[in-house]
Formats: sequence, C-alpha cells, structure tokens
Amino acid sequence: MNIISKLALSATLLFTSLTASEEVPTQEEVAKLYVATFNRAPDSAGLTWWTNNSNLKLSEIAQSFFDQDETKALYPTDTTNADFITSVYQNLFNRTPDTDGLNYWENELNIGSFSKNSFIQAVIKGAQNTDISKDEDILTNKTSVGLSFAQAGKEDPEEAKSIMISVSADASSVTSALDGFGISLYSESNADDSSSSIDTVEVDSESTTLSSSITLSQINTLLINVGDTSDKKITWTTSLSVIKIDVVKGGSEKADIGYMDISEREVMLYAYSDAQIGDISIVYLDFTVLDPSTNQEVVVRKTIKVMIS
Repeated sequence: MNIISKLALSATLLFTSLTASEEVPTQEEVAKLYVATFNRAPDSAGLTWWTNNSNLKLSEIAQSFFDQDETKALYPTDTTNADFITSVYQNLFNRTPDTDGLNYWENELNIGSFSKNSFIQAVIKGAQNTDISKDEDILTNKTSVGLSFAQAGKEDPEEAKSIMISVSADASSVTSALDGFGISLYSESNADDSSSSIDTVEVDSESTTLSSSITLSQINTLLINVGDTSDKKITWTTSLSVIKIDVVKGGSEKADIGYMDISEREVMLYAYSDAQIGDISIVYLDFTVLDPSTNQEVVVRKTIKVMIS
C-alpha cells in the first residue's frame, strides 16, 4: 500500500471516529481546535461558552470557528488550500506538512471530500510521534498550556498567542511558558468540579494561602440576559474577618455591581442597557481581610466573569 493509500485509509477511519465520539465535546478537544485554528490558547470565557453553553457538537463548534472574525482575518478568501494546510500543521506541530501529506490533503479539500473544519479534526485526531517529529507530544503540551491559560481566567488574545510561541515537545517548555505568565498547570479536577466558585481566582501575592478561604457562590460564568432588569445575586462564605470590599471593573465593562451588602455576604450584578449578546465583562472583588496567622490586613481578589446571553 503506497503512502497516499495509507493516508486515505487513515483519514477515513479518523473521520468515522470523529463522528462517533463528538456528542459531548470536552474542554481538551475544544482547546485543540483553538490551537489548530487560531494558533493560540483558548480564552477562559470562550472555552466555557463553547463547552458549557453552546449546546453544539464538536464538529459544529469547529465549523462555527470559521464564522468568527478572527478566523476570517487569519484566512482571507484568497488563502489557498495549501497555505491553509501548512498553517494548521504549523499551529499544531511547529512544522510544515510532508509533501505526500500536503498533496493528499490539498486534493481532499479541493474536491470537497473534507471541509476545512473536518480536516482540522482529522489532523488533530491523527497526531502521533515519529522519528521525524513528536507531533503528539507537541500537541499535548500546547493543549496543557492552553487549558492552563483558560483555567487561570486569562482573556487577552495577544497573551494567548504569546504563551504558545515556545511550546515544544519538551515538557520543560510547558513549565517555562506558564512561569512566564505566573500561571499554574491546568488541573482537571478544578475544571470538572462543579462546586468550584468562579472560573478564575486572582490573589494578591501576599495572600495566596487565603484564596480558598473565601468562596463565591457555585457558578462558573454568570449569564445575564439582555434586557433583564433583575439583578443577579452572588453570595460568598468565609471564616475570615472581612474589613472591606473594593469593586474593580474590567473587560468590556458591560456589567456592574448594583448592590452589595457585606453583612449579608451578597453582591448583586446587572447588565448595562447597551449590552449585546456575547459581550463579556469582568468584575473584581478585592476582599481586605485579616490574616489570622499574622494579624495583618491582606487583599484577596475574586473574579466574577459575566457573559451577556
């Protein structure tokens, strides 16, 4: 069997596998789509949206990526299939495709046997280590960095690109990339734990050990409907003495604190009247608390992420 025949058989088997196992897309699978399509880590809110709120299958998410402005900017209408294939290989594996692989996939895209999104899924699924390139290890490391970026609550698309630049097959490249952004390695238990509070918790460096002592109500991304005049309540629990709470707005500033009661341990959020579906806002709550071990005041930051739905 020649190399082209092997590629055809492999692609057929991969496509069958893809369509049979995509009903409930995982964060890992969607993170790989981000790497392949955008050459970056997934942003936290986007990853949460696609996996928890979109109600789409993996193939539908992959297709939807091509409706995004970011994709249209990366791959203008005059992008050739050969250039597209080369970009995807570079994004995933830090290399160009071999000649046989490039010719095969270019033909498949030209004749319409594969769509661009199904091509991406097939290449991801077929990643393996060879004497030439450690594709599987590279993709595994890029996925780990991407998931860590998202779990840390990061949103900046330029940072999402930058953190991926030096990731290779070497495990130390993961540590180096994360250390450069002060991010901890992705923890699957944190991602799957429905009792975790908000997507991300950012803590002052002097109060890291106190981070878990303040727990926000058990949600991931808070969804507020456009035109919803009712405030959405978030509560917190803590055994620490809360001296004060400062509110800091971030993101696109399409949501804000409407009311806060420290004694009742609750905060109410609302969406601005000009908010649009898909807008994302970030509101930080800076808790000034008394550290019982030092009797000193420290600040613990909790992050509330809001998506307008």
